[in-house]
Amino acid sequence: MKKVKLLILGKSNVGKSSLINHLTQSHISLVSNKIHATRLSTFYEFKLKDFLIQFIDTPGISISDNNLLSKAMKSSALKHSTNCDLIILLTQLQDSYDYELDLMEDIHFSNKPYMICVNKIDQ
Repeated sequence: MKKVKLLILGKSNVGKSSLINHLTQSHISLVSNKIHATRLSTFYEFKLKDFLIQFIDTPGISISDNNLLSKAMKSSALKHSTNCDLIILLTQLQDSYDYELDLMEDIHFSNKPYMICVNKIDQ
């Protein structure tokens, strides 16, 4: 069985945990309307045919490291980029994507394949 590690990044409340729940068709990841419900990176495994898919659910990343919590959460999320197989940058419809463009610099530095997914398109 081949193991695939998927790292899911994005800002708080963009739907990272909800995406994992949707893809696994279960409620394995904590979902909340409050920001920073996920404080530490969490691992969830899901079997799909001959694959064992490991989702890495990360805290919302803040580009501006203006306090200890935001620095720790960003560090917790980005440290997994070195050993993942694919990075999924989750975003939502919004007026500006400056946040995501800044985060793309960190993603490019990891030299890993990535994809950008848009969530909450119903809004």
